[in-house]
Amino acid sequence: MANSDYPPSLQAYFELSASQEERYEYESGEVVAMGRTSLRHSALMLNVASSLKQATKGRNCMALAETVSVEVEAATHYFLPDVVLTCDDEDLQAEQLIRNPLLIVEVLSPATEQRDRGVKFKSYLKMPSLQHYLLVAQDQIRVEVYGKMPDGPGWTFNYFERLEDEIHLPKLSLSLSLEEVYEGIRI
Repeated sequence: MANSDYPPSLQAYFELSASQEERYEYESGEVVAMGRTSLRHSALMLNVASSLKQATKGRNCMALAETVSVEVEAATHYFLPDVVLTCDDEDLQAEQLIRNPLLIVEVLSPATEQRDRGVKFKSYLKMPSLQHYLLVAQDQIRVEVYGKMPDGPGWTFNYFERLEDEIHLPKLSLSLSLEEVYEGIRI
């Protein structure tokens, strides 16, 4: 993705991301290396992405896991969420970047939790297209759900801690079962 319109550090980020197996994010001029994920973390990502794919079957949507950059703020913040759902036509035709996600999911781990709840959380919530942000715990059954308020600024918060719970995301016309999210995960 060679483009002289980007600052040199952002261009280096795009080139590094395209040429390396490791994962990187870009934050305000800094390239941030992302650590490897645990087996449990990977399984949770796959479970969520699979559930989202199934829930949006027949719709013009795409659920992606881990390897796709989301342009959170142009030229300043590019993150790699664990799972992202988009139904935007531009995103569906894009080669490298998602710009208009409806849902972002982060699986919490000791190495990423502070970042997921901090800089990423604050940045994601500013995205006009984003309707829901989910934080999935991997050391206990717990999914935190942030949803954009229907009439105006602000976000709602709810959490779910039982395998029988269903997470309803009315703005996306879909539901996620905690039983599916935690399928095969021993806690």
